[in-house]
Amino acid sequence: MTAWWRIHQGVVIALYFIACGLTWQIKEWQPGSAGAVFFAVSIIATIAGIFRGHLLFAERVNSSRFAAELQRAAPVLFVADLALAAALGIDGLLLAGIRPVASVLTVALGVGIALARLLVEPATTTASFNK
Repeated sequence: MTAWWRIHQGVVIALYFIACGLTWQIKEWQPGSAGAVFFAVSIIATIAGIFRGHLLFAERVNSSRFAAELQRAAPVLFVADLALAAALGIDGLLLAGIRPVASVLTVALGVGIALARLLVEPATTTASFNK
């Protein structure tokens, strides 16, 4: 069952990269406040990606400490993922008037990250480690 948890972590890390690339492109289309959103998304995604990478490492290499590491990382990832989702929502709204398709996709990415954190991740973590 841990394979699903590992896949979830890898997919979310990939979504962080996509979010950074997308917000960079929006910054190019909409100079101004979109630059601040790009900066925030990049910092948040980096921090959360490091934490998720650490959890993947700890689960594989130091399984005796994994539960403690997961508990320690959970609040950081919760705040980071929801902040990232909010920033993507803001960026999507900034783009709505000039690029509606990109706007919808940006907001949808934010909603997807929030739902993954609030619904999918707790389910995969529980199924994988709380048997």
